[in-house]
Amino acid sequence: YKEGIMIFKLALLNIKRNKKRSFLSSLSIFFAAIIIILAWGWIDGMLQNLIDTTIDFQTGTIKIASESYFKQEKFFPIEFYYPDKNYFIKTLSERLSKEFPKIKFEYEERLNIVSIAGKQDLSSTVIINSISSEKELTKYQVKRRKVEGNPEVGNKNVIIGKDLAKNLGLKPDDSFLLVTKTYLSGLNGIKVKVSGIVDFGIGSYNKSIVLMGIDDAKELAKLSINSFVQYLIFFDIKYVDSVLNSIKNLLSNSFSDSDLKAVPFSEGMGQIYGTMMMMKKVLVFVFAFILFLASFIIINTMMMNIFERINEIGTLMAIGTTKKEIFLLNFYEGSIIGILGGLPGSLIGYLIAFIMNKVGFDFSTLLSGYDMLMNYIIRPSASLPIFFVSLFISCFIPSLATIIPSRYASKLLPTEALRHL
Repeated sequence: YKEGIMIFKLALLNIKRNKKRSFLSSLSIFFAAIIIILAWGWIDGMLQNLIDTTIDFQTGTIKIASESYFKQEKFFPIEFYYPDKNYFIKTLSERLSKEFPKIKFEYEERLNIVSIAGKQDLSSTVIINSISSEKELTKYQVKRRKVEGNPEVGNKNVIIGKDLAKNLGLKPDDSFLLVTKTYLSGLNGIKVKVSGIVDFGIGSYNKSIVLMGIDDAKELAKLSINSFVQYLIFFDIKYVDSVLNSIKNLLSNSFSDSDLKAVPFSEGMGQIYGTMMMMKKVLVFVFAFILFLASFIIINTMMMNIFERINEIGTLMAIGTTKKEIFLLNFYEGSIIGILGGLPGSLIGYLIAFIMNKVGFDFSTLLSGYDMLMNYIIRPSASLPIFFVSLFISCFIPSLATIIPSRYASKLLPTEALRHL
């Protein structure tokens, strides 16, 4: 134990003897650690943006609908519905609250309808997104994102995106016609009024989305008020597997006469989700490789130190210092240099990422031309797991890199090293 302390102190003295060289080596790890946290934060933030937006606007954490609906989901079918919403939600909520009392659940009914919006000689194909609660409406941030008017839904009032309003020449309080196919395959139309025009922050939504109260949407589709096509459940995604199993058991036991099916958000996102999770795993190895490249400066520094102090190493060996102790001396020296760069680099990188996360960056100009479900405001991730993984990589990889020069030093023969005296 005492010998180990002495070797560690000797390693610190060696670092002080070559301050400039040690500083430059630590500086390379310092900037590499910052780059890793910021790059990882940006990529993870973009992926999380896509996941959160998809969960909020399309899939929920778990979506419940008819199996026939899921087979034709991309066509927004409305003929596959369950007739008794009140009984279903009462049974489902009681089951989940009993089995998972510590999990907070939110339930939202969704109805998406493909429709034709027209005013005079202008028309456009739109998708109606129904709103079943004021809380659901807040997810669209219509108050903050409004361009004109007083955005609200219900009583034939609707909210539309700024691009759709421009295409149809609509202003707040203007009326226009919505026509769609009903669940019976007939046609129905209702006249609605624009309560507000907003910038949804999603390019495809600004061009084609109409927000409408759930009762108005059912009237347009001629569906019963007590029926539902989709029901979305929102809760912390870390519980998704256990909650999904519970819902599947409930559907098979209590609703076996229906073809209702529960689908998690990961399945609803399709291959995109699997690809994103694979990217996150690959990133760890990519960033580890970046730090390994940065660690070559430490290898170079250590090799130069060994050649400059080769006579000292010979003297130490001659007075009985073991190969293991010579190895540890150089290993400690390189590891300390790596930690002196990796620790502050990770801390400063995390601090910058945290500030960037709070501020956010508006990519509306860049993303407005793409039809992708992603919020224009991207916030780089600043999570503690990213910090600790980056800290581990930035401290471990440099230590690993010092093994090469440390082994070289420990294999020197005393007679060979003493020739340099």
